[in-house]
Amino acid sequence: MARKPKPPPKVATHEIVDGYLHTYNADGRLCLDIENRERIVLVHDLRTYGDDLHIGALGWTIPETTDGYTFADVIFDTGQRLRLKRYAFERVTVQSAKAVADQLIEDNRNTRFDADPVVAASCREDWIAKYYGEYLTLSETIVKGVGDQELYAFTFPSLTELATVKGDEHYPVKVGFSKNSSDGAFGRIRSQILEKAGFPEKPKVLLVFRTWDGRQLETQVHKRLRSLGRRIPDSLGREWFMTCTGELLQLIDQCDLADLPPDRVITGADETIEEGFTGLMADGATIEMGMVPGQAAVSIGIRYPNDKAELMKD
Repeated sequence: MARKPKPPPKVATHEIVDGYLHTYNADGRLCLDIENRERIVLVHDLRTYGDDLHIGALGWTIPETTDGYTFADVIFDTGQRLRLKRYAFERVTVQSAKAVADQLIEDNRNTRFDADPVVAASCREDWIAKYYGEYLTLSETIVKGVGDQELYAFTFPSLTELATVKGDEHYPVKVGFSKNSSDGAFGRIRSQILEKAGFPEKPKVLLVFRTWDGRQLETQVHKRLRSLGRRIPDSLGREWFMTCTGELLQLIDQCDLADLPPDRVITGADETIEEGFTGLMADGATIEMGMVPGQAAVSIGIRYPNDKAELMKD
């Protein structure tokens, strides 16, 4: 039996903390105002959807279409309209909006989320090298397409070398997709390399093709590869095919590429968990992890140095 939808919330109380606005319903649950528009600032990077939608970009909620809890339609000061997940933005007072936005922009200087697109692109290259260069070979990776999801293809250098020696045009390639907007295809491929000691060489990433519907594109490419008899029947994974970069690009050209669905609820890009932990440890914090007794859950504790802990108490 389907659960009845929750009634839309009505704001009962609100508080302002350092310029940020928080509103609550009668039960004390954080909610959005469904009667009045609210000033918002982006805390996730949305430049996949618009050039000016960096962290710190400002806009207004559209109260008529929000569910009050999980998402809101937002119209930005640039005029662009998107449906956003609740945690992609924060609400601010009209008076504090510019100061909060300026501080967020300043906090993200010289990172992959820098408001300057040239600086952001350079820092993204450094970020890829830092977090994925140790695990993946990226020197020949082709990146194409537009969208917030990614089709990817990777192989291993020894497989391409063996094909060259044998005079074969094709070699084993894993073709998959990722819809993670923070670390994308590189993070997905790295997650499949669970233990470096178990591999004699790094995966060679051949192709990352951006699209608005990764699963749809993956399904079309897989279907075309199977029709060509390219699937490797005895592979442990179902997504390994005898192909090559050139053939994959030709097959993608034959596919129907999706548009951005107008009702997609967007999250945007934020720092990965690993980046967050790295930043905390750079500040001297200690990360403690352990299993919760009697539960299938992991606990994470963050211990700060004494001086910072005392500062936080104050």
